[in-house]
Amino acid sequence: MVTDHNTTAGTAEWLHGERLFVAPPMRYLPIPGCEITTDRGHFNLIGADVSIDHATAAGTSDTARILAEAKASGGLLQLNHPHLQSPMGFLDWELLPEFDLLEVWNGKGQPNASTNAEAKQTWYELLNQGIFIAASCGSDNHDVTGGYMWARDGDAWMNRGLFSGSPAVYVETGATPSRDEVLAALGQGRSFITNGPLPRFALAGRGPGSRVTPGELEVTVAVTDVRGLERVDVIVNGEVRHQHAFAGERDGALSFSFAGAAGDWCLVEAFGADGGYALTNPVFVDTASPTQ
Repeated sequence: MVTDHNTTAGTAEWLHGERLFVAPPMRYLPIPGCEITTDRGHFNLIGADVSIDHATAAGTSDTARILAEAKASGGLLQLNHPHLQSPMGFLDWELLPEFDLLEVWNGKGQPNASTNAEAKQTWYELLNQGIFIAASCGSDNHDVTGGYMWARDGDAWMNRGLFSGSPAVYVETGATPSRDEVLAALGQGRSFITNGPLPRFALAGRGPGSRVTPGELEVTVAVTDVRGLERVDVIVNGEVRHQHAFAGERDGALSFSFAGAAGDWCLVEAFGADGGYALTNPVFVDTASPTQ
C-alpha cells in the first residue's frame, strides 16, 4: 500500500502494477489509499480510492466529518503518528474509537522511543480498557529515496533500512488473498509489524486477533531473524510476563503457560541485532467461544 498527502493522483498507475508477472506462489497485490492530512492529525484511508475534503476550520466537528466520510468509502482508517507535535499530531482524542488501526511505529523514528513509545503505551492503555484498535506501522517515506536524511550517530535500528516498506505489516491470510481479505486481516489484527524479525505467536493454539477462553493457557513462539535474535518478551496486559534471551541465533522458539482470566490479552515483542524489532497484535482471553 502506498499513500500520499491529500492526493490519489498516483493510484491508477499503482493499481496497474497488479499486471506485473510474479511467479506463484508470490503475488503482487497493490492496495489504494490516501493520507488525509489536516492540522488536527494525519489519517491513512486504506483500501479506497477517494479524495476527502480535509478542511478543519470547524475543529473537532470537521475531524468527525472527515472520519465519517472516510469510513463511508468502505476503507480502513489508520491514525498516524498520533503523538507528534501539532500540526502533525492528533488533537481530537475523543474520536479515537473511530479508527481501525493505530500507527504505534512511525518509520522515521526508533521503535519504543520518543513518540513511538508514547503511541505504544496509548495502545496498551486502550487494550486494558477493552478497546481494540489493531496495531500498525508505516515507513512514512513519500518518495523512493528512503529516510536516510534522518540518520543520526548511534541509531543502530537504522541499519535495518529506512526504505519504503520498512517497517512493514505482515498479515495472515489464505494462499491467494483478495484485497478484501487483506483489509479484513488488518482490521481484525491478524498481523504483526516488523523491520526484520518474523515471529509466529499463538496462545492456546490461536494467533493474533483471536479470542480464547480463560484457563491455563500455553504461549508458543517461533521466531526467525537473519541478523540474529536478542530476546523475546511475552506481554500480558501491558507488562512483561516472560522473557527469553538469545545469543544471536537465527531461529528460536519458546513456550510457557499462565493462568489467563477473562479480560486478559497477550502479545509478543521480538528484538534482533542492529535494532531489529517486531510486535504482534494480541490474542484476547474472553468467556465467549474461541475464534480464529
